Amino acid sequence: MFANAKNNGRFLLILFLIALTVSCASKEYRDLKKQIKQNPDDYAANLKLGLHAIKVRNKIDPYFYKGNQMSTDILFSKIKKAAYEAVSYFKKAIQIRPDAPEAHYALGNALAYKVRVATTKWKHIDPFGAISHVMIAVKLAERMGNFEVATKAKISLRGLFGLFKIYRPEDFAHIQIPGSSQPSYPVRPPQSQQPPQAVESAYSGTGFLFSAKDYV
Repeated sequence: MFANAKNNGRFLLILFLIALTVSCASKEYRDLKKQIKQNPDDYAANLKLGLHAIKVRNKIDPYFYKGNQMSTDILFSKIKKAAYEAVSYFKKAIQIRPDAPEAHYALGNALAYKVRVATTKWKHIDPFGAISHVMIAVKLAERMGNFEVATKAKISLRGLFGLFKIYRPEDFAHIQIPGSSQPSYPVRPPQSQQPPQAVESAYSGTGFLFSAKDYV
């Protein structure tokens, strides 16, 4: 009985801390949502909403491993929702500004996050997309002279290759670096398809590229 009371007390404390976290961030969230409602193509608002979701996810994440099964399930659903919200907003930001290195860097790291897909099974959201977008961030940041983002992206890229050992740099040989009007979602091209000439290639050889019609 004492153990149950202790677990229930911990559960209530965790819920209180989550509510406090969400409450502190709610005004910022509401303001950003209002901005997007007024202008869905507001790049900065979409990027900030993605970063807001990451902030919420990271604040809740430590409590996920400390509660009982009931609190763990509740926390996981909140963490998963925040993780996918971040991905969604970062993708929207890239649709608005395909050549924004900050958005690609943020999306790459968001796609590397691991979520639970079954009671005991976990998976990273999109390892291939994670590496692809961080690679794009490196090239775009270097092109624009944004060496702070380029350095962060390079460090992140090394970490991703260490995490996802099934991939090697040559697997991403034809990742294309978009201009301001180019789509920026990496896809496997048909064998007969050649890389478009209007965009800069990150690497040379065979591998992956962007298509103006496809979406992954």
